[in-house]
Amino acid sequence: MVLKEPLIAVVSLFVLSMILTSACSTGAVAVDECREIQYERCESALLCGFADVSSFADVDECKRFYRDQCLHGIQNTKAPTKQEHSVCLDLIDSALTCARSDVVRYLGEEGVTLLGENGWNGERPDDEFYTPAKDCDGIDTTLAPGVPITEDTDLTVCEVLNAPFYLFDCSYVSTPVSADSMGGSQGE
Repeated sequence: MVLKEPLIAVVSLFVLSMILTSACSTGAVAVDECREIQYERCESALLCGFADVSSFADVDECKRFYRDQCLHGIQNTKAPTKQEHSVCLDLIDSALTCARSDVVRYLGEEGVTLLGENGWNGERPDDEFYTPAKDCDGIDTTLAPGVPITEDTDLTVCEVLNAPFYLFDCSYVSTPVSADSMGGSQGE
């Protein structure tokens, strides 16, 4: 009978650890992938002048925000494959490279450093100044399936960086669009 009490204790400890482990799970999907995408977007926000990011300090603050925000994961309930995620990051990197080239062309190399220290100070170029995404090497501007676009869109690299999930290569971030949610039905 002496063996019975330690066995009960071990089984109880195992059951308790299983309950606690499952209680701590958030069910978040692709936390690291979310962070990688958002960190790139934080970098681009300075170059493109969106999301109230106007200095290197703001870029760092943006990254700290998304470090925690991405604990919720991506909107989609299915994690991307490594290949899917790699293609999306390559697209974002290409857009970021083009945006940086545009800013260097506008401000000069030293101007980019000053930009990070002082912000745009109202001198940011118009959106039309930035390279059209279709002219930037490495960006496939194919829109996500189910997004009703009737004509070719002239997205700039900054528009891609602001919302990369609208493009097919990064569409895995969002919840897939079903025919039912677009007003169609599948049984007709």
